[in-house]
Amino acid sequence: TYLPDAAELALLRATASSLPPLYSQPHTFDSSNLVCEQHFCTSRDGTRVPYTLLRPTSNHTSAHTSKNQHGQPQPQPPTLIQFYGGFGTSLLPAYSTSLGRCWLSDGNIYIIGHIRGGGEYPHWHTAALHNRTVSLEDTEAIARDVVARNVTCVERLACTGKSHGGYTVGNLLGRSLNDVTGSQLFGVMVIQDGVLDMQKYHRHLAGSSWMGEYGNPDDPEEWQGIRRTSPYHVLGDVDQTTTRTRDWKCPKVLVTAVTRDDRVHPLHSRTFVARLNELALTRVQNRGSALAFAKDVYYWEDGNGSGHRTSSDTEALKYAFLKRMLNVT
Repeated sequence: TYLPDAAELALLRATASSLPPLYSQPHTFDSSNLVCEQHFCTSRDGTRVPYTLLRPTSNHTSAHTSKNQHGQPQPQPPTLIQFYGGFGTSLLPAYSTSLGRCWLSDGNIYIIGHIRGGGEYPHWHTAALHNRTVSLEDTEAIARDVVARNVTCVERLACTGKSHGGYTVGNLLGRSLNDVTGSQLFGVMVIQDGVLDMQKYHRHLAGSSWMGEYGNPDDPEEWQGIRRTSPYHVLGDVDQTTTRTRDWKCPKVLVTAVTRDDRVHPLHSRTFVARLNELALTRVQNRGSALAFAKDVYYWEDGNGSGHRTSSDTEALKYAFLKRMLNVT
């Protein structure tokens, strides 16, 4: 394989702007009014974690509440953060028809969290390979920073993740429900095709090929560490007697799966939702600590999809759910 040297790369960059395009796909939405920014926040252990923020040019994020022409506070824009953080995979800004038409075109904000476990830096993957907690702390640091900088408020902040990203968001939900302080970071969570039961993940479909990433749950010593960030089991640790403050609200949750997924078995999502329903049944009698899961958790399984691809139906449902739960007019 031929790799160009630094001088050749510099020449390519200098001449690229003057070369006529050979082919371009038709535009599906207008991206000319979007601004892409990079920001940093500090995770719990002091590590600086980057995130990319995509917003309309008319929406200026700042540390001060914006006001309209009458001097009244403007409603804070709905904001969606996408997480992954595994397998050394980097999430980068890209042109997306569904994201553009269903979310950005409405003036909403989109953020990519470059958490540890990904491949954004040379050491980023190994930093979380044997300590998944740092990835989760990175996600929480990003959420807090977004709210602290007045990009949006908790009630209008959502997060989403697919596959390993679903594992990340599933853990965030469990950590939120286990937080005895009752602090809330997200108003809405979307878990797509998530790897959620880490005790059995290697027994289904492609799961055995991921043991280098997650470890071997059949090894009692390894399982002790794996269990701490197994979303299904973290839900089982929720204290049924915890009483939360009256202003605490359970995040609205959408869990999706693909019936014929050839990588992540839909059993992950099915059992995860079943455990959420168990929590609802055991907590609903205590009004002070009820999570009202009966109306806060939604499940969608795509019977028409195939492989590990997300169908247009599921994408449309996801954005419709986000808009409805975040009160997007």
